[in-house]
Amino acid sequence: VMPFNNVLIEVHLTGRELQQILAGKWMITAVGGMQRRGLGWVLERTGRPPEADVTYSVLVNDFMYAGGDGFGLLAEFDPDAYDTGIDWRQPVIDWIIAQGSSRERPLDAAIAGLQE
Repeated sequence: VMPFNNVLIEVHLTGRELQQILAGKWMITAVGGMQRRGLGWVLERTGRPPEADVTYSVLVNDFMYAGGDGFGLLAEFDPDAYDTGIDWRQPVIDWIIAQGSSRERPLDAAIAGLQE
């Protein structure tokens, strides 16, 4: 499911930059904490687009930060991003373990709950 070795990079982007990066990335982009609505993206917490002049902390993998999959603007907008050194698989592993799944309580229910 996660075949490549990547680490998480923390970038700081304004809402304007974030929207610019996500523009046109409808089919290839999975974004945690945001969802597509109409022709743009909105924050799940507020249901509103990111505020243009507010700075947001965003985690991406180092492949994307290096410009992979057409995300070259990440490094351009934040050339001093922070390399967390965290393997991007680890948060997924930690979440799965925290669900306490078992034969009686399969992980499927927790995954379905993410869509609510």
